[in-house]
Amino acid sequence: MTADMKAILDKQRASFTSAMPEPMSARRDRIDRAIALLIDHKDAFAKAVSADFGHRSTEQTLMTDICRRSVR
Repeated sequence: MTADMKAILDKQRASFTSAMPEPMSARRDRIDRAIALLIDHKDAFAKAVSADFGHRSTEQTLMTDICRRSVR
């Protein structure tokens, strides 16, 4: 690991730990935004998974990896 990378990671860790414990509202907001990102870009994710798995069907990826996990 380079010195620059270590400095960046140390700064990120310090920022993360200084914010602890974070309120549940902040954690919930991040989860909601992550779900929205996944749903908004589901077709691109399915295409990437298909390429990674050797032409896995979009429908299978949407049913098993994207839509199912985005339901609470």
